[in-house]
Amino acid sequence: MRKYNAITLVEGTYDVEEVKEILLNLLNDKIKFHQLKKFSNHEKNGEEDQQSIDRLSQLKVSYEKLVEFLANQEHSGKKFRLKSEVFLEEING
Repeated sequence: MRKYNAITLVEGTYDVEEVKEILLNLLNDKIKFHQLKKFSNHEKNGEEDQQSIDRLSQLKVSYEKLVEFLANQEHSGKKFRLKSEVFLEEING
């Protein structure tokens, strides 16, 4: 039987600047995580961490798309609702 827990990471209504701060910081942290993981794996094993390389590429695309979207919204006065949950699922092996 699989067990999982849902954790609310972000929930609320924010203006463009707050959305920018929250989401770009989150993406930057994930990018740094995978850069460090990739570097560490290369130093320890002399091998490339393909999972981190692939994820870095995806995260950088997401970052650029978000920057572009937010730039177009900068003076709109709009509010945005953000909701993000993280699901922790226990797996075997």
